[in-house]
Amino acid sequence: MNYITIENKLHEILLRACHYSDLKEAERAVDPLAWYVGTDRAPLGFLRALCNANSRQVTTIAKRLLKLAGGDYSAIIASVAAYLQK
Repeated sequence: MNYITIENKLHEILLRACHYSDLKEAERAVDPLAWYVGTDRAPLGFLRALCNANSRQVTTIAKRLLKLAGGDYSAIIASVAAYLQK
């Protein structure tokens, strides 16, 4: 797992979010996750789970991010982390 793999997964989530809303809303929704990963706050286990997410999981993450967009970053990250731990 390297930085490119992580960036590609974030881009995949962004593209999936674009299927359910416009680009501006999708970017706003994915921003908390990108911030969490980009500032090195995400633990290695979280990054591994994120990078190993399959297509169905990516769709679910994108939908969760869109639903929680504009909310508290910690609540958004907690929601994604809880889903990835299942």
